[in-house]
Amino acid sequence: MTKYSKMGIYLKRIDIAFDGRCNKMLKEVDMTHTQFKILMYMLNNQEKAMYQKDLETYFDLSNPTITGILNRLEKKQFLKRVVSQEDARYRTIVLCPKTLKLEKKLKEIAHDMEQSLIHGLSKEEINQAFVLLEKMLNNVTK
Repeated sequence: MTKYSKMGIYLKRIDIAFDGRCNKMLKEVDMTHTQFKILMYMLNNQEKAMYQKDLETYFDLSNPTITGILNRLEKKQFLKRVVSQEDARYRTIVLCPKTLKLEKKLKEIAHDMEQSLIHGLSKEEINQAFVLLEKMLNNVTK
């Protein structure tokens, strides 16, 4: 097996290791990496109304998957779903005070997570990695 045929294996190993590291970092705030990504997306997009479909589209996850994540986050009182003021057929997802209180801490954790990935890389290497990862993503989503 050439090193090039191992690319998918390396990407998967990085994903698993990164996910595990993130879950350890997030234990203190009682959330998983997946839950964290949802909340960070919402924190970074507070200016707009957020619907479940927005999360499904952005994260490319199914309705049942997002529903499960939101149910657990709602149970932990990180967010709640309320009837939309624009259209009563929809429910808007809003962050709870508990999440807003943790915003600074969550952003620090996000920074530490990112640094764990790029530690020791030059700015040029980081930029090149983004270019290559974007090309790989485009290759597999064609």
